[in-house]
Amino acid sequence: MSYVNLTLRFADAAQARRELAEYLQDGAFPDYGAGVFFDVIGVVYRPTGAVELDDGGYEVPVFGPLPGWFLNIRVAQGEAEAIAAQLAPWQVEQAVAREWALG
Repeated sequence: MSYVNLTLRFADAAQARRELAEYLQDGAFPDYGAGVFFDVIGVVYRPTGAVELDDGGYEVPVFGPLPGWFLNIRVAQGEAEAIAAQLAPWQVEQAVAREWALG
């Protein structure tokens, strides 16, 4: 079976839960539900370009959050078009963190 992978960005977890309420189970995103696999990422941190010295005097990068709260979903090819259309306002071009292991 082939799948379509989407990365979604919401303002925060509360918005994600509101917009995807039909998929929640007991108030949480299930690993799999209603034909959709969920991979909750949450807040993603990236290096800011700045460095700080740690207690040992070593330079370590400073990390800061990317705007938004992220979620990866995987949908079976046959269902993808309708679900992708529903989720289009929150889709981002590329995965910001983890990707699905198998194509």
